[in-house]
Amino acid sequence: MCPGAAHPGAGEMGRVGRYDDYYASPVTYSEMEGAVASHAFQTAAAHAQHAVESSCGGDTDEQSWYFERDWGKWAAHSTVDLPHVCGDFLPFDLPFHPPFATPFTGPISLDAIRKQVPDAYDAVWSPNKEMVVVLVGVFKLDKALGEKIPGRTSLDVFVPHEQELGKPIATLPTGALTGPVMAEWATGANVVRWTAELARIKAQGVVKLRLSPSPQH
Repeated sequence: MCPGAAHPGAGEMGRVGRYDDYYASPVTYSEMEGAVASHAFQTAAAHAQHAVESSCGGDTDEQSWYFERDWGKWAAHSTVDLPHVCGDFLPFDLPFHPPFATPFTGPISLDAIRKQVPDAYDAVWSPNKEMVVVLVGVFKLDKALGEKIPGRTSLDVFVPHEQELGKPIATLPTGALTGPVMAEWATGANVVRWTAELARIKAQGVVKLRLSPSPQH
């Protein structure tokens, strides 16, 4: 499964697929949420369509949906596809209850973290809860999208004491619209292996990517 990463394609806002055959077998909303989800999908789509003129019509597709992290929790979305004169598409939210989609939990709540780091929008705790990586983003309004997007982002690492974060022990600036889609922690013997690998990567320097156009079929 490819969780948390929507892959936009022509004519759709996003889709969910398996790593091994993403395009061949997209995962529908009902496959993820269960048998009763189809009714929930249509209900949410119908509610969204009330916001547009009846003459616009609109189509929906359970294959065209995606999920993402949204302020400390996972959230799912889809769109009603509209004629161009009606705005092309209308986004709507979906119920989302898979096991990994539980709200943020940690020794310090996200609200308490945001009081100490006002621009924090999410956080990831280490397995032993002794370290927390705080996702920081300065958001700005994108008039074309009609929503706020992160203009400057970073990952700030803290070793808290009780309910106090203290000063970050490390800060990793990231690009605009850039953020993690998953977190993995090294424990036990893997700490030594990861440390050696990271030291080797650091010694090699930053790798410059060279992109080339995809072949046309």
